[in-house]
Amino acid sequence: MEKYNQDYWKKEIAEAKSRRKDWLATAEKIYKLYLPKKTDSNNSRAQKKIRFNIFNSNVGVLESALFSRIPKPTVSRKFSDPGNPVARVASTILERVLLSELTANSNFKSAIKKTVKDYLVVGFGVSYVRYDADVSNPLMLSDDTEDLMAETSAIIQSQNTDIEHVLYKDFFHSDDNSWESVRWAGRRVYLSEDEVKQRFGSEIAKSISYLGEEKEEFEIGEDRCKTAEVFEIWCKQTKKVYFINLGSDEILDETDDLLGLPEFYPFATPLIANKDSENTLEAVSDFELLESQYKQLDVLNNRINKLTQACRLAGIY
Repeated sequence: MEKYNQDYWKKEIAEAKSRRKDWLATAEKIYKLYLPKKTDSNNSRAQKKIRFNIFNSNVGVLESALFSRIPKPTVSRKFSDPGNPVARVASTILERVLLSELTANSNFKSAIKKTVKDYLVVGFGVSYVRYDADVSNPLMLSDDTEDLMAETSAIIQSQNTDIEHVLYKDFFHSDDNSWESVRWAGRRVYLSEDEVKQRFGSEIAKSISYLGEEKEEFEIGEDRCKTAEVFEIWCKQTKKVYFINLGSDEILDETDDLLGLPEFYPFATPLIANKDSENTLEAVSDFELLESQYKQLDVLNNRINKLTQACRLAGIY
């Protein structure tokens, strides 16, 4: 559709970034308090103030309570008719398929743990489900051959669903008051020049902008030199997927919805803590609700530490 062009998505992404700017600044501050940087033990200034980081401990306890192991799926019949062996066998097959998929997916546990941690620390966590399939077409004689049988003879050799964690600051969505009414949602990914060539072609790889040496915070250990910022946007209104680079003049790619999911989005419903109100999807982290108590604990801990250091041995009996 003409409306959903490059300029339209640039405007939507810019508005989404502006809307989340203050929230992301708060999230950055909270993550720094959750994992404070190491200081020099010989620094006298560092010794003057000692933090009682109960916030880190609370997150660890809640994280284990919310997710500690891979769940075991259970599939049962809606109607337990004794003379319906087909339904009984079908439910058994579905249960075993789900169990095999969960155990075979090596990223499932780590992705869910990261999502839960984002939820507990900054109040927002989301995961992305990616479908991969190895498809062959034995009746396709050549690239120039038009064969109706060949078009419908595709055989799926293997298929799997891979669950990926989406960092809270790499997820964007339209300005709506509930997840059900969200018009579009997407994630930001960083692709190397070779990955851009493989996905979009050599011409696009030469025309788009790259981040170069620029790096973003909280991506510890990730090399982003010569990477392109690509937004993968799922639009519920057009039932299409758009790939956008802000430095490009045209949309990188536009594909139809090949998954056909009931809720359209490949994202699970985001974990949103303490919604600010019913008219927004902005989260309020648990830390913000308890910040005054955490600060009071720091003050009391520092007073105890100073009193302990002020004590001196007066004598031995």
